[in-house]
Amino acid sequence: MNTTKTIICAGLVMYTLATISSCIKKSKDDPLISLRTRNNRIAGEWKLVTKEFEYNSNYSNSKGEIHNIKTTEKFDGTNLTITDDRNDNTLTCCDQNGNYFLKQQVTYTATVSVYSMILTIKKDGISSCTTSKTQNSPVPAATIESTGTGFWGWIGTDKINLEAECVSGKVTRLSNKELVIERINSEETSGGDYIVKTTNTEKFIFEKQ
Repeated sequence: MNTTKTIICAGLVMYTLATISSCIKKSKDDPLISLRTRNNRIAGEWKLVTKEFEYNSNYSNSKGEIHNIKTTEKFDGTNLTITDDRNDNTLTCCDQNGNYFLKQQVTYTATVSVYSMILTIKKDGISSCTTSKTQNSPVPAATIESTGTGFWGWIGTDKINLEAECVSGKVTRLSNKELVIERINSEETSGGDYIVKTTNTEKFIFEKQ
């Protein structure tokens, strides 16, 4: 009889510990403890309220040519502003003496659009994403709406890195009302006499509806 009670008590302790483990914070900005599991908290409809994105590409070669590109996206809850900044130094033919020279060209463009994104995550493993974009400047354009559907899931057993429709990255905060996803990538490639370095950072902040 005592052996049976011991086994039951041990089982209850293990179940309790497993439940607590699934509810405590996983990321640094998570609530310290939540009565809802991470899967229960993330399930639902999420509205994008903030987005920050930056992409940098730097090309150079032994001839002195460079091609630098910087693209940014900032969303404030209503307007999405996209900027594209390019600085090119290209070997060009020819100067007054018939010699090649490096020609610099700098271009900058910016567009502002009314934007929205709704991310839906279901407990059955299905996610969907609906976006709407209406460009206001520099030239007004028609509204573009799109909806995509796919699977979602955690990458790894720690339930920190998320893969879903439209978004993927590290979940740095997940509460009952707020979801923050961040991603940082960098890459360097080379071949012959050139080197290309690229970096991009992205941050999404969602509010549950």
